[in-house]
Amino acid sequence: MAIETAREMIRESKKNARKALAIDDNVISSVLVQLDEWLSTERAAIFVEYEISGVKALTAQDVISAVKSQFNILVKTISASGRRYGLLPLF
Repeated sequence: MAIETAREMIRESKKNARKALAIDDNVISSVLVQLDEWLSTERAAIFVEYEISGVKALTAQDVISAVKSQFNILVKTISASGRRYGLLPLF
């Protein structure tokens, strides 16, 4: 969906929907994009960030990497705490 389509949906909801969307016309928190198979997520992210100012594109791989990193930090912290208090390692 184009960002202008999302904005149009917001405007139209004020006229046609049972309950208007309570989103300022200039505020869209996230948009999920489905790509054609031939287009890489990395290339699409670069294109989006280049074409739309103020937008940060996140790929699924970005999210997975961030979660893995945070999980590893958590495991290391728990393991270090366990060693400090003489507890057995979790794994």
